[in-house]
Amino acid sequence: DSSKHGTIKPEPKIYEIAEAMAGVSPEELFFIDDVPEHVALAISRGWQGMVFRTDDIAGSIKEIKRLLRSMHSS
Repeated sequence: DSSKHGTIKPEPKIYEIAEAMAGVSPEELFFIDDVPEHVALAISRGWQGMVFRTDDIAGSIKEIKRLLRSMHSS
């Protein structure tokens, strides 16, 4: 809840807070958003990321499942 921290996407501070709260390395984080710029910032920090396409919800869900399977099999 970014409102508790006084920052919002795409401000880098919210990504820093999320990293600290997650307590894992950045490459273990998987960020999904429907705004490409938000996803690009997460990826630039070393996170995994995917743009959720609201015009293809079923396709986006299928892609999320595929990515999660590939992350867990690595």
